Formats: sequence, C-alpha cells, structure tokens
Amino acid sequence: MAIFLLLSSASFLHPLEWLNGFITSVFSLQVWFSLGVSSACIVVVTWFSLPHFTVIPDIETSQVALALGLLKWARLPLLVVCTLAGTVSSWALSRLSGEQFHSLSLLDETETYARIVLNEHHLFLVLSGIGTGLAFYINFFHKRNHYLAFPHVQKYKIAQIRGELSNLVLSCSWQALGVLKYFYALYFLFGSLPKSWIEDSFKMSENLKEVPINSIRGMLSLTLFWQTFLCVTCLTLAWSLASSIVRVFHTEPLVFPVVSDLDYKKDKRLSEALACNYCPLLQHLALLDFCTLARCCHERRLQLLSLSQPGGHPRTWAAVSGQTLLVIQELCDKLSAENWSIMSKVSMSSYLNGEGASSEAKNNHQNIFYRGKEVQDTAQVSYNNQNELQQQNKIFNLVKGLPFISQVLVESPEDKGRVLFSSCQPQIWAVEGLSEVASKAYTEDKYGVVQTMLPAIIGTLLDFHEVLEKHLKLTASIARKANSSVENPPDLLLKQKLFSSTKSSIYRIVNTYRNHLSDLRLNMDHAKKLHSFTEYLV
Repeated sequence: MAIFLLLSSASFLHPLEWLNGFITSVFSLQVWFSLGVSSACIVVVTWFSLPHFTVIPDIETSQVALALGLLKWARLPLLVVCTLAGTVSSWALSRLSGEQFHSLSLLDETETYARIVLNEHHLFLVLSGIGTGLAFYINFFHKRNHYLAFPHVQKYKIAQIRGELSNLVLSCSWQALGVLKYFYALYFLFGSLPKSWIEDSFKMSENLKEVPINSIRGMLSLTLFWQTFLCVTCLTLAWSLASSIVRVFHTEPLVFPVVSDLDYKKDKRLSEALACNYCPLLQHLALLDFCTLARCCHERRLQLLSLSQPGGHPRTWAAVSGQTLLVIQELCDKLSAENWSIMSKVSMSSYLNGEGASSEAKNNHQNIFYRGKEVQDTAQVSYNNQNELQQQNKIFNLVKGLPFISQVLVESPEDKGRVLFSSCQPQIWAVEGLSEVASKAYTEDKYGVVQTMLPAIIGTLLDFHEVLEKHLKLTASIARKANSSVENPPDLLLKQKLFSSTKSSIYRIVNTYRNHLSDLRLNMDHAKKLHSFTEYLV
C-alpha cells in the first residue's frame, strides 16, 4: 500500500513536495481504511481459492473443455468473489489516487447553477477491478496457479517466497498490461452503457468539462493509464503473492512417525498417510517423506526395518512397502489398458484404410461363387455399408482438419496422453524410495525383512518399466510433436522423469545384489526381463 501510494502521487518535478505529501498521507486515516479493506478482500479471495488447490493438474484435451472448465459449478463462487473483491479493492485504492479519482460524483458549480455530475475517472478505475478479478480467475486455472508442484530442492519458506517475488512482480506487470489492453477496448465500445445507467439511476448529469473516456482523446490520457495500471498491478500482485504463500505452505515437507507406541498417534504414522486415498495431498507428502527417509535418514530407516512386538513381525515394513507397491501397480494397470487401446486404434485405422476392405471383398467373392444369388446380395449390402464407413471417416477427417474446428473441438493427442502422467509424481517417489531402501538394506537390514519383499519389488519395477517403455514407443510421434512446441508445461516432463527413475532404480538394486540375484525366487518372466539389466555384470 505504501509503494502504491508513493507511485500514484509521483511528481518528479517537485520531489520535496512529493515526499512530504507521501509521509503525511501514510499516517492518515484514509490510508489505513483502504489498507483494511484491501486486506479483507485478499483474505476472502484466498479463502475461497483454498478448496481449488490440488496436486493433480487439470488437463483439458480441447479448447471447448478448457473454456467450459471455467464454468464448473464448484468454481463459480470463486468467480463471483474475485469480481466483487476486485471492485471493492479498486474502489478503496481509488480513494488514494488523488482528487480526480476520489469520488463517483463531483459538484459542478457556477454562478448560475450547481449540479452533481458523474466522475467518469472514478468509474473507470472501479470497473477495472472487475476486469482484474476476471483475469485473476482465468489465470488461476488456465495457468495452473492452483497446481501444487513440489520443488526439486527444498528450501525454507521465506527463501522460496523471496525467490518468487521478483519474477512475480514482473509477471503481474505484464498481466496488468494484458488486462488493460482488453479493458480499454471493451470500455471504448461499451463504456456508455454503465455511464448512462449510473446517471439515470442516481440523477447525475454528464460532466461536459471533461473529455469522455470512451473516446480516442480520452483513451490517450496518461494520468488515467498510470493510475489504472498501478491499481491493476497492485491487486494482481497481492492476490498472486497470497496464492504463492499458500502453495509454499502446502508443499512444505512433513515428517511422519514411522512407528508409534501411543494410541492417539497411530493414525498419524507413515503407513496410514500412505493409505490415505481420500486426500491426495497427504498421500503426496507421505511419499515425499518416504523418499527422503530412504535417501538420507539412517535412524528412521532402522525404525522402518525393525520388528514389531509382540511376535517379532515386520508389520511396519510390510504396511509401508505394500502401500508403495500398490501406488506403482495402479499406474501400471492404467498404462497397460492405454497401451491396448492405442494398439486397437491402430489396427482399426489400418482396417478402415483398406486392408480390411480388400480381405472382406475377397471373402465375399468366394462366397458368391459357392452360395449363389442370396449370398451375393448379402455380400453386396456388407460391401456398401463398408464404403459408407470409409466415406464417413473421410468426411469426419475433412471437418476435423478445418482450422477453427481443429482448434476448438478436436482433442489434442499430446494433452490426452498427459492425463495419465499428470499425477505421476507419487510414483516417482515410490520407485526411488523402494530402490533406495532395498539397496541400503543390504548393510542395514539386521533381520532380513526386506529380503521377503525383494522379489515382489523387483518384479513390480520390471513390469512397470516394460509398460512404460512400450507406451513411450507407441506414443513416440506424439511426444516429438509435443516437444517441438514453444512452451511446455512442467508436468509434461514427468513422463520421461518417471521412466528414467524406474530404469535407474532397477540398476541400483541390481548393482547392490549382483552376487545374489540368482538366489532370488523370481518367476521365469521376471528373470527374463531382468537379464537385460544384468548383461553389464558379465
């Protein structure tokens, strides 16, 4: 608020008067009132945006889905709150922008008459708050500002926010220019509508002494542009900074107790958090903690590999490893189904392109020769239906190839493939964590609890690697098309990262147990798959 007040009252020709007026205004009641109103709006917008933060990004496969996603019923309250908060906040800031923007009405007084006229500058500044709210709402979902991406290098909260602040100021300034571009155009075309409604409703007259803003001369006012730009930038920066603080807070690592003898802490253990399917954020934090534990926490690894009493059973390791393998298996099953779907589509397209047609026609001709006129008629009907199918396919491809239709209605294949890997960060942590624990257990496992699960771990990783490799080969052309684009979203790299993590994890286990691999009870299929990873040992 202080920076906004300093810049809005800028007077470089009279610096002493500028600074004196700024210091006097900072301690005025009006500034603190505007600060309270703006802060309340920030809190309300942030509170209504909290339910929409997610660790699973929304991947819209077409432009229509992208537009309709903004109109979901669950998101509409945030839309209303953003527009109202933008209006109220811009009204509060307008009271600090000078006498020209202070009030909605002005007193036009002369020697012969006195009348109340509309202050269009104030109206313009307040209406810009509606555009700011709409722009923040759209960018919140389209630019995935609600996506909780976990940083690769964990830092303190203040360090993360400080690192984002400089980029945030620059991006908010560019966003403000984009908002003003569309807002100026809309006000130039339709600005007379709110003016006429307010003048008729409140019995105001038009200010004939001022140039109308919805005119070419009015649009060229530098003072109006500067004050509106400051207002939009200030609101966008404040709301974006609040969202950034929420993202930093939610992605902060949590340390879950591995074992707990107290009853009231048993539901807060690592194994319980890993099994929490109804809260994806908690499951993400649990897998991140498991991966951190596996890499650099010796004491917690010993707790993980300890025996539970009574009975001396490895209940903790069995629960944690079982839930981790389940997370990997779920994605493995989805990828297997997608691979079969892709292969079936390829077979169907080749059939429609003529291979199936020629085979069917040949069989029909043979049946005609042996079965007579009735079979000939049946074959002719089947043949005609199959030409119809090819014609419909050609028409569909022709319509789909139109520029407008292809951009609006047709699903993007690279976006459709990204849906599978948009939430694969837990699988990356699970794969790396399991391999780290398995490799370090070679020297740390006193009771041999990991050996009982080692065949299952290796078999799951081998199956997962095979499915991933097959999927990458089937979608190689789509991947090349996506990588050639100018700007790629962050989640697009998760697929390659998952594949490389799985491959390096298998090599890590193979390198650790190189002299004991033959003693593992692997089935023939897994032993054959493991052979390609053990060739370098020979």
